[in-house]
Amino acid sequence: MKYHKTAFFVVVFFLCGTMLQAEIGVKAGGLLSFAGENSAIYNASNKMGYRAGIFWSFGIGPVSIRSGVDLSRKGAKFYSANSRATLPVDMDYASIPLLLNIHVPSTPVDVFGGVYGGILFRSTERGPDDWTRGDNKVKKYDYGFAAGFRYRFLKLFFAEILFEYGLANVVYTPN
Repeated sequence: MKYHKTAFFVVVFFLCGTMLQAEIGVKAGGLLSFAGENSAIYNASNKMGYRAGIFWSFGIGPVSIRSGVDLSRKGAKFYSANSRATLPVDMDYASIPLLLNIHVPSTPVDVFGGVYGGILFRSTERGPDDWTRGDNKVKKYDYGFAAGFRYRFLKLFFAEILFEYGLANVVYTPN
């Protein structure tokens, strides 16, 4: 009886291992971010940044779970009506996305969505005379929803568009 259970688990493990698709890789690219609110004194605008990291995914058939670790530079450009200057704020985050990835059959396209969470490890604000300040009261945690799609050019290369909607107000309202 023991041999039947062992053989059963070996067969199930072998079948799951052959059906399970695993992928590990490195990614890099640019991003467009916005952090802040517009008010009568300050106006915020978009800022270009970058994203780089590693990812891994595991799945069966066209459905997989994808995660990884991303390093990204987010931020905004604040225009102060009082000082009549643009003050860029850079925020460097380490974030972990958790995405459900669905492969569209008979195409090289994947659609995905999920959540992400990030931890701030550095923030700087640059002033009009190239001064920098690191105490710009940026909140430590960022989290929200993520969605997008990717197109595979070859088996190992793809282009991806990722949209993130943050639920945390990471920049304190300026005084």
